[in-house]
Amino acid sequence: WGSLRYYWQCSCEVFAHGPRNCAGSTMVYSCPEDFDGSSDSNAMRNVYERWGPALGDYLRMACGASTDAWCHENNVNNIWDNYNNNGLDVADSFIDGLSTGTSAVPLCITTGGRFTSTTPLYDVTFTNQRNSGGDYLHIQYLGGFDSNAPQIWIKEPPELLPEYEFIPIPLPDPWQPIKFVERDGIMLSPETVAERGARMRVNPLSGAMYLRGERKLDVKAQDMQEEDYIKLALGYAREQGWQEELAAKPQGTRFMIDSMPREGKSAEKISTQKNVTVKLRRLLDIDGRQVPMFGAGGVISVQMNNDGSLLNAHKVWRSIKSVKRQAKVKPYKDAEGEALKRLGDKQGYVLADWGWGYKELAGNVEQTQLRMVYMFDFRPENPELLLQNPPRMIEVDGFVD
Repeated sequence: WGSLRYYWQCSCEVFAHGPRNCAGSTMVYSCPEDFDGSSDSNAMRNVYERWGPALGDYLRMACGASTDAWCHENNVNNIWDNYNNNGLDVADSFIDGLSTGTSAVPLCITTGGRFTSTTPLYDVTFTNQRNSGGDYLHIQYLGGFDSNAPQIWIKEPPELLPEYEFIPIPLPDPWQPIKFVERDGIMLSPETVAERGARMRVNPLSGAMYLRGERKLDVKAQDMQEEDYIKLALGYAREQGWQEELAAKPQGTRFMIDSMPREGKSAEKISTQKNVTVKLRRLLDIDGRQVPMFGAGGVISVQMNNDGSLLNAHKVWRSIKSVKRQAKVKPYKDAEGEALKRLGDKQGYVLADWGWGYKELAGNVEQTQLRMVYMFDFRPENPELLLQNPPRMIEVDGFVD
């Protein structure tokens, strides 16, 4: 009951909500949307019951993971990239960042009145103001489109792979006529969006482009079909001259909000959609193989209001100037050995999956080389021992220097 306003925790299942087993998923507590109103138990977790008493005038919002959580530095970087660069709300930044590149299901909870748009789930920036509170508890979580493509994992890298020379993205034709003004190292367009600043921003370090639209809070807006949101997102990208020939299939996610009275029953649960994001992730064609990208870069992202109007969009997709060299690839066994060494105590862990690809950084940093990396996903051998053996994602440089 002090000055803490926001609480973020990267820890497994502390914010678990909904049934333990979910159809089509091997992750426990991965479907908070299926919560049936039961009291908190191993079979049906109730985050309202566990975290509701902690929320009030002082603590505005608390966030964590309903499922296992991977607290890799990439996830942390994605959270702050979302908040500092991509224009996402406080809750959206955490939920999207912690889930990117993993199967984690993050969740935020707050308290407020009946209308969700007046709650801290809609905080656009951190504030030290107290929460006015209310008779309702609200949670926000991420729901994927049914049409989402599975994550790409490629095995058996070749002995040699190209190391690329990177340069900032050149401005596309629609952005060329804009008379940008430099401020604190960022190029800003003269056109602004009410209460959101410059409509267009460019970071010269990478050439990354950021676009802002009007923020609409009408949660009663009719939800559109998944294919409609995807078509709109691709249309916005084309309008900006952001087309790319080689990209993975669009992946869509919905930020969902469930609300219940503090003393409510499951029948009183109200579900609304906050907004929608569609992302296109970069692929590299190397000798006919489509190689995935890791990291906050290599992505075109379009976030839309419920009515399909543009809220936020960005492209961080540096240009490949040339092949710097054909580099010798670190053998898989050597890379696995490095990962195991960094894992430390290997007892109680199993290697659930691994893959390799290239890593592109966020748009606010300079990157002159594009290099290959291995990614190793370690899980606890016994899922009941998460405290002793939390999931670990370990990244290993893939080249022999």
